[in-house]
Amino acid sequence: MADLLVQEQILAELKRQVSLLEEQLRLQREADTHQKEEELKKKLYCEHCKVHLPSRAAMEIHNDTQKHKKLLAGISQKGAFGCIECNYHTNNRQCMNIHHKSNKHISNTRPEKD
Repeated sequence: MADLLVQEQILAELKRQVSLLEEQLRLQREADTHQKEEELKKKLYCEHCKVHLPSRAAMEIHNDTQKHKKLLAGISQKGAFGCIECNYHTNNRQCMNIHHKSNKHISNTRPEKD
């Protein structure tokens, strides 16, 4: 009788440990899934257009859009002249020349020192 009670206690403890391990595994899987999603978001992000894309196919389609191509060429839909680094757009050449001399533009385009 005492042996049966000890075995039941051992079984109960083993079930408790299994339950804890299953919970740890579930939490680890959730963390792994979240990390993979974040990594995918970083990979599927267009720096020029500042947009996240849901899939590689969507990225390929996006890369063929006029907006994306214009931003790559430095011309924005917001204006005839654009500065990708500063997200600045204007229709006036003189304003663009002034922008290129601004502190914001200079700091955004300054090469990083090692």
